[in-house]
Amino acid sequence: MHKTKTTVLVALLLIAFAITAVPATTASPEWSKPKVPSSDEIFGWLSDICDMGWRIPGSPVDHQAEDYIVNKFIEFGLQDVHKDPIPMTYWSPLSWSLTVHTEEGSVSIPCWWIVYTGDTGPQGVTAEMVYLGYGTKEDFASKNVEGKIVVVDLPRSWFIYPWLRYGIMPPPPDGTWYPPWPKCISLFEYDPEGWFPQDYTHKLFIDSSPYARALAAKAAGFVGICVDYFDSPPTYFGPYDGVMKPLPGLYVGPEDGNLLRSLITDEEPVKGTLVLDVSMVPEYTNNVLGWLPGRTDDIIIIHSHHDGTYSAATEDASGISMVLALAKYFGQIPQCCREKTLLFLATAGHMYGSLGSKAFVSKYKQLLDEKLVTEIGLEHIYPREYLTIDHEFVPQDHPTFQGIFVSANPCLISYTTKAVVEHDLKGTGILSGPPISDAGAFYAAGYPIIAWVSGPEYLFDINDTPDKIMVEYLNPVASAFVDIVTKIDATPKSLIRANPPLSLPIELYQGYGWMSIDDSYQGNGMLYVTDKVIYLGVEESGWIAWDIVQQWQHRNVKIYKCQSEWGILWVHTDKKHCVAIGPAAFFVGKVV
Repeated sequence: MHKTKTTVLVALLLIAFAITAVPATTASPEWSKPKVPSSDEIFGWLSDICDMGWRIPGSPVDHQAEDYIVNKFIEFGLQDVHKDPIPMTYWSPLSWSLTVHTEEGSVSIPCWWIVYTGDTGPQGVTAEMVYLGYGTKEDFASKNVEGKIVVVDLPRSWFIYPWLRYGIMPPPPDGTWYPPWPKCISLFEYDPEGWFPQDYTHKLFIDSSPYARALAAKAAGFVGICVDYFDSPPTYFGPYDGVMKPLPGLYVGPEDGNLLRSLITDEEPVKGTLVLDVSMVPEYTNNVLGWLPGRTDDIIIIHSHHDGTYSAATEDASGISMVLALAKYFGQIPQCCREKTLLFLATAGHMYGSLGSKAFVSKYKQLLDEKLVTEIGLEHIYPREYLTIDHEFVPQDHPTFQGIFVSANPCLISYTTKAVVEHDLKGTGILSGPPISDAGAFYAAGYPIIAWVSGPEYLFDINDTPDKIMVEYLNPVASAFVDIVTKIDATPKSLIRANPPLSLPIELYQGYGWMSIDDSYQGNGMLYVTDKVIYLGVEESGWIAWDIVQQWQHRNVKIYKCQSEWGILWVHTDKKHCVAIGPAAFFVGKVV
């Protein structure tokens, strides 16, 4: 790098450092730093919510959870605590069954309902049954299924690890991609125990496209055999889009599916009776809001969703309990000691197509456009990993992979990564791309987000119970987000909501070019980035050097050259791309 170019860069960095420093808030003599709630206290709130029962969106139990959150918000000193009602349809299964009628007699097949599918009434629908393999386009083209009960095999999709790390997810048998999210890349992983090698995978989602094909083909009923599911009948709660579909559907487990397949032959038509007696009534669900005003009206949102599948410990009593932990902590800090206003939000209807978060973003768009600094979504906090091995549900000695989706902002990435390492949140990755969480509505609207989420195999299953939560991690996660929120509170909104123009002597790579500071403004918490890797190096004094080099070498990223000029560390990964790290800014680009 030419000396003149470096001199210009240093000057810009010094200017950035000068204009972005924020004076520390002085606490009153009477105030002392509160304690973060203990893991046991947080787990107590989680257990309270789970003990209420099934929190299906719009259900009486879900309303009970709303009231519990309202009372806790008030107890913790939040202001203007209230509910925002949202109209919806409350879908509730009353009875369900599947019977195959053979010459030898009727055979009952254990089954489970597919949420938000059609009502047959208590009498059910009786029709010829047709088996269509994996339910691909070609399978449906091979037979006329109008007025018949379609039976297909539904394998689960491989999920989480290759996809989140590299944007790689094997397609279902028919070649279509599911889920239809853009690829996400793991920017940094903190896995000191080596729980998640590069080829680690597990399964989660069940493909819904065969159901859509059966609906389009005017079938009378749909039965999905969950061929690799860990439980029978499969209590998979999905697809949870909140769309009321006219075609009644049931899930069947692997062994029962083998029996069902054996009863359906091409030689002799076989009839079956599918019963899915459902109540569908107009109802309201509610977002729950509680405020802690700060010295300014700039807003940080801390949120999770209160509805769930069944008792839903992971999905999402764990997230709500984390919101309560942060509400209790920050509720003990005087308003004069909080720069920004905190909004604690429990959204409705995540298991209804993220109804609540979408409604909130739509209703408060003008406020969010003007005042929102960062939206923090907390979901699925440290469930234990279980794997399906030979149809057995086997617990592992570690949590499932924890992902934190972070908007492409250096402040947010650096604060989050530093907190993960400092609080020893093992098995956690920092991820780019759209979040697969309730924070998605905020991300889609263009707001900066930090969204914690994970995906154990039982996430949408009745087995998502409190015993699956690794309680010892709850306080460390809460403590990490206390740090993150505190740093965001001290950071100028312009550094998170806006991208200041920088006239730098390089061509920016992928448009990255932001200033980055932390709460000490002394150089610790610096960040480095490449097109493949992000990592936070921490040195209390001096510049980052070998932490970067060693981490890159560990990731098999080739180091071309590492040099320091004018207090700026340049690390070259090849002859074209480089990273500059300084006390108040960084950028990623290629040398010109």
